[in-house]
Amino acid sequence: NSMEHIKEEIFIHQCIAQDGRMLNLSLPDISEKKLDWDYIFKKARYDCISPIVYQRLKSLPRNLVPTAVLNSFKNTYLMNALRNEHLLRELEKILKIIQKEGIPILLLKGIALINTVYKDAGLRPMVDMDVLLLKEHLPRFEKIIF
Repeated sequence: NSMEHIKEEIFIHQCIAQDGRMLNLSLPDISEKKLDWDYIFKKARYDCISPIVYQRLKSLPRNLVPTAVLNSFKNTYLMNALRNEHLLRELEKILKIIQKEGIPILLLKGIALINTVYKDAGLRPMVDMDVLLLKEHLPRFEKIIF
């Protein structure tokens, strides 16, 4: 029931707002007794925004967010950051080879945004890399990648 967790939904929305301001919930509302932290964590993970929510939670006074919840968000962020750093290292190797081969390539979606929009590799959940290239370059690209 969406109305059952309206305060949690508002809180999550405010965590991911670009300016990061907590407008509609006062600090006393953000406490273990007033918010369903389990719902917030599960919803943020489901929506792939838990690293951004974690970034905001870190800025709140420590007594407002349960330690276990903050640690869960932190662990999710750190796992995401490690995975993304690995993907970025692999991309760097691939791009060096592709550039030597003279294959023009365009990075798309998460991999294109990770160092421009997010500025922190841990904030953008990614499991793969999306690229665009001309059809005529596909056979050479596949030989390099696979």
